[in-house]
Amino acid sequence: MKKKILISIICMLTLFCGASIANAANVKIKMASPFQTNMVLQQKMKLPVWGTANPTETVTVEFAGQKKTAIADANGDWKLVLDPLPASNIPGKMQISGTVDTAVQTIDNILVGEVWLTSGQSNMELTVKDCNNSKEEIAQATDSNIRVFTTGHSGVPKPQKFCNGSWAVNSPENVGKLTAAGYFFARELRAKLKVPVGIINSSWGGSPIQPWTPWEEAVAVKAMKERVDSFANANTLWLADKVKYQEIGKQNKAKFDEERQKWMKNFIDNDMGMTEKWYDPAIDTKKWQPINMPMPDVANSFNNMGSLWFRLDNVKIPDAWVGKKLTLNLGAIDDGDITWVNGVEIGRTLYENPNGWRTPRHYVLPADLIKTNSISITIRAVNMVFSLGVYGKPADMSLTLADDASTQPVSLTTTWQGRVGSETDMTKQPVYYNTAFPEQPQGDLGNFYNGMIAPIAGYGIKGTLWYQGESNANEPDVYAELFPAMIKGWRRVWGQGDFSFYFVQLAGFCARQSFPIEKSSWAEVKEAQMKALALPHTGMAISADIGDAADIHPRDKQDVGKRLALIALANDYGQKIEFSGPAYKSMKVRGSKIQIKFDHSKGLTTVGKAVPTGFAIAGADKIFYWTQAKISGSTVTVWSDKVSKPVAIRYNWAFNPIGNLVNKDNLPASQFRTDNWLRGEIGCGERI
Repeated sequence: MKKKILISIICMLTLFCGASIANAANVKIKMASPFQTNMVLQQKMKLPVWGTANPTETVTVEFAGQKKTAIADANGDWKLVLDPLPASNIPGKMQISGTVDTAVQTIDNILVGEVWLTSGQSNMELTVKDCNNSKEEIAQATDSNIRVFTTGHSGVPKPQKFCNGSWAVNSPENVGKLTAAGYFFARELRAKLKVPVGIINSSWGGSPIQPWTPWEEAVAVKAMKERVDSFANANTLWLADKVKYQEIGKQNKAKFDEERQKWMKNFIDNDMGMTEKWYDPAIDTKKWQPINMPMPDVANSFNNMGSLWFRLDNVKIPDAWVGKKLTLNLGAIDDGDITWVNGVEIGRTLYENPNGWRTPRHYVLPADLIKTNSISITIRAVNMVFSLGVYGKPADMSLTLADDASTQPVSLTTTWQGRVGSETDMTKQPVYYNTAFPEQPQGDLGNFYNGMIAPIAGYGIKGTLWYQGESNANEPDVYAELFPAMIKGWRRVWGQGDFSFYFVQLAGFCARQSFPIEKSSWAEVKEAQMKALALPHTGMAISADIGDAADIHPRDKQDVGKRLALIALANDYGQKIEFSGPAYKSMKVRGSKIQIKFDHSKGLTTVGKAVPTGFAIAGADKIFYWTQAKISGSTVTVWSDKVSKPVAIRYNWAFNPIGNLVNKDNLPASQFRTDNWLRGEIGCGERI
């Protein structure tokens, strides 16, 4: 009897276990996203390997003579660590199997070498096919020992285990779709180190730094306190009720649009030029500032957000044109304008046209407005971001007969008079919806990190390359706090200690100025980037000299990749090379001159041995003037006849700077300033 009962129990257990195993076998072992065919593993480093499986399942990974096991936890997560591996150009394969999912998975064509993570916004995402000399670069991309893993776009409220993405082997067929900055960096390392190089690219064009920053670090940033609760509530609602979230999101967007319109209208209406009728030909413009047109620069002491007025009086036209319809031709005006002739408005382009910033104006002047052979033209240019002015070529600015284009035009390319109508603090405008995007909170705090960084965090890397900041151009103070917080957060989750983190300082953008400017949000963001150099194992590649005035996406990514590679080769691979341009060290006031010392200044000179440019000097009145300058060894002495008692110096403080200081390796100097006047403080360097 006892024997029969025992046999029955054994049979029942066998059936139960068999059923359990059968059910569990439905869960396949899944490797973390970067572990795919064609991958590159980091050499000379303990390598975490992880994924998911059935709870309590034992997973075995075999690679390069190593056999490691791990047991999945109650959630099915498992992780093991491979011992350090030497670099190898010979493709290997990894085999994975389990005690429940016994089918052997194989990952082929694996190389071992150097692996770097690249991230940021569109300038890191920009592909080889969109960079300079793309046809030649694509045709020459035949080194299969360069590999790039590109993640898909994903913004979600919680850290994810997996992301979309795959490894691409460098080839003419593949390279055109890969990150250009990352690829050219990899190519430099490959040429110098002779080992395989892998890039993991996780970038998203137009993204600010907020969604890349892990929540744990972001919530501790003082500048984010006002937004943390809103982001938290949005994410919670998205997870609980997506339909309700979308409805609230639509309401918030409508409210945002209404607030922004009110803000813009208030900004436009509260213009001194409008209230004082600067378009009236009777208004005296003798004390206005002379500005050459088309405009080659931005305004002095102007933050590029606001309005500028331009007047050209006593424009002589042929006597035969009096009483006839004319056409006023102007270059593109950034962003919008209202234009008057003889005090009468004849045209405007204000925000109704999203392409107004690059659209030439052609305004018709009615015949009854042209009563004499001398007319007055007034332009009010209004701008919300980046450059402000009237641009184009000299041929774009003229007066012509409207009904006879063959007549000789009257050129308007000359010196006009200009004056600031209004300035505004862009950081005070309504920028964000209360719950970010109405579709889903993908752009919320930490959400790109959750979807695009968390799934790969822990994969063995040598370091990170970062190119981002354009989308935070209006909030430099926030960026100054969030950027180092993000770096610390990524290092925390990777568990590799303070791995190398190198970044690209923003490139030059917008028209170059012909006189010093006091305020530049672009320069302030670049200054915020520089502050991250206080963290260990960080480095900065200067790109101000390889920007594009007309395009926020400069196509020269070859030099970007090379300059990042120089930093890595010097700091991570021990090569005795110069990796930085001249860096400000100290200053001394000597009478009416300032002496500036630089690090990384061997062979200090200028591009083409030209006269040094880009330095501006100021006295206690805080008005900056261009300087004369003399280079001697690692020192530059600057002075201006307009400043007898200097207290501060700036270099390349602009959207698109004109400085030409380099060292013997032709690496450009970074911007700097010795004052804190933008925040109402004086903080100059050493004085004697």
